[in-house]
Amino acid sequence: INHRSVHGLFYSLRGRGKRAFPPHVHDYQPYWPTYHILTDAIARETAFVRAGEPVRDILLIHPMETGFSLYHGKGKDGQQDNTLLRRLDGRFNQTLRTLVGMQANFELGDEDTIAEMGRVSEEGEFVVGQMAYRAVILPDMEYMREGTLRLLRDFAEKGGRVLALGTKRVHIDRGGTAELSAIDGITLADSAREMTDFVAAAPSTYKFTERDGGTGVQILCRRDGKDYLFFITNANCREGAAGELSLPGRYACARYEEMDGSVTAYGGEYDDAATTVRVDLPAGGTVMLRFTPGECVAVETAAAQASLPITRGWRFHREDPNALVLEMYRYACQGQEMSRETYPILAIQDRLLKAGYRGEVTLETRFRLDKPISGLRLAVEYPREQSIFVDGKEICHDPVGQYICFAFETLPLPDLSQGEHVLTICRHFEPRRKARSSVTSLFENLGGVDLEQAILIGDFAARSALEPAVRGCVRMSDDFVLTGEDSECGQEIVCRGYPFYAGVMAMETEIDIPAGAKEAYLTVEGLHAAAAEVRLNGEICGTLCWAPYRVPLTGAHPGKNTLTIRLYGTLRNLLGPWHRPVGEIGACWGGYGSPNRPWEGSYAHENGQLCPNWEENRRPDKLGWTESYLCLPLGIVGPAISWKV
Repeated sequence: INHRSVHGLFYSLRGRGKRAFPPHVHDYQPYWPTYHILTDAIARETAFVRAGEPVRDILLIHPMETGFSLYHGKGKDGQQDNTLLRRLDGRFNQTLRTLVGMQANFELGDEDTIAEMGRVSEEGEFVVGQMAYRAVILPDMEYMREGTLRLLRDFAEKGGRVLALGTKRVHIDRGGTAELSAIDGITLADSAREMTDFVAAAPSTYKFTERDGGTGVQILCRRDGKDYLFFITNANCREGAAGELSLPGRYACARYEEMDGSVTAYGGEYDDAATTVRVDLPAGGTVMLRFTPGECVAVETAAAQASLPITRGWRFHREDPNALVLEMYRYACQGQEMSRETYPILAIQDRLLKAGYRGEVTLETRFRLDKPISGLRLAVEYPREQSIFVDGKEICHDPVGQYICFAFETLPLPDLSQGEHVLTICRHFEPRRKARSSVTSLFENLGGVDLEQAILIGDFAARSALEPAVRGCVRMSDDFVLTGEDSECGQEIVCRGYPFYAGVMAMETEIDIPAGAKEAYLTVEGLHAAAAEVRLNGEICGTLCWAPYRVPLTGAHPGKNTLTIRLYGTLRNLLGPWHRPVGEIGACWGGYGSPNRPWEGSYAHENGQLCPNWEENRRPDKLGWTESYLCLPLGIVGPAISWKV
């Protein structure tokens, strides 16, 4: 993949737009000032993987012909019986996983292209267009074109290596069958071990030997004139990996850095007619190496390192307003009494839509303060179309500013005393018009009303009881109270009163640099933020974005230094979804026709079943809903200062 597409980019967060194709990438994201680091890195990687021409050693023929022959379509009863096709697909996927896991240098070929461009060269290579392969693997398949079989015979006769997995006999498109075992040069195999042995013995451009970590290493090899380029990725985002890459011949090696575009000599050694370099990959990390004919620089002996964990407390400073999402409401339609129970705002929206209701609707929610707070603002959508009351007194609905983006307009609130307060919103409601299709529903201006949560913003901490959570989440009960803010924190900030915070948070502490320390740098074991800018004594040193989380501390001097880490958050905790008991499962896309679904309790993620009337029975936790709020942490893990001694 050498292009990147930001799919479904919406410029507005109004209504359902905030829940369509999340996460949104736009200038309203708190991390936007650092976003160029990612796009620049991807641009550099894109240029690297497009240079030169691809090099592949093995051609894996896709069993598409067999797939077509096994597809039965729908029968008279409207049902499908494609059991054999699904089994074929499962076996082929397993073959792909095995080849990727052993770092086999292969690609897929289809028989239609082979029929048009395939031939066997005088040198005994299986050629398709401009590509030449030195081995061919036949997956489990039942049908083959006569032309493909003829080319395979010719290839095998000229010394080419062919492996047939689980296939001993194939049907030919012009009739009859062919016994693959009867063709000299074709090896039959029934197990992954036999395929592994075949790949290990086949002629190869390079060899990669895994040393540490799992089998998540994937390699892209290209040739640019006499140079070889290797794009090496660790697909395991939890653990690092390491190995040795060997290329026949004598080469100098250089590493290209995606972060800043620098190119540095990369150490290796020449032995047994091959150049070998050691590759260390962090979790989810990438290495770009170029091999140029010449002498490889020697591997530098690692200098002795000293490391000191940062154990002092951190002062922190919030650079943007804090937020409390007001999501739960009682409601009443025109002429009716207020509901006894509170409901999520999206459940109220869904109820009114199902009833086809048109008319006035009143929403009521409550929030608590444990101390008087002044300067609060209320962020809402379309404030001029609503009448808004705090403790029964109407506030001016002419906005005085924006929060995050132009969709969230803000209204000033009066000074509020300690205790419980009531927010009441009255507005006209009418359903959206029916969309022309589920796809266009996200892009059409359908009119109607989307009921959305209001957001309190200002200078406060929003505290609640912490609850046991699934890995990677901070879980808090739903009884938030607004209170004063702390001046110090640990390494995680969400649990200190910022469950819905969307902005930049600066953490600061003092560190001691010993006399004689050389090339000091900051390392962290984990980063819970989109990015983190590192400053020392007020000067920017670099940005933590992805593993390895390491930034040189330029300007460090012996004695006390002030270290500042500015954490760039995202809109995830502000916009949700918050109530999935399984926590952060990654995707939160409900489909073109139902973008709200992951925010509701109608969907049980474990079994995919819809739960009707979910809003009436939300306690205790259901498969797809908990009243508690699950947010992503904001902070760092295991910060330390290291230096050469």
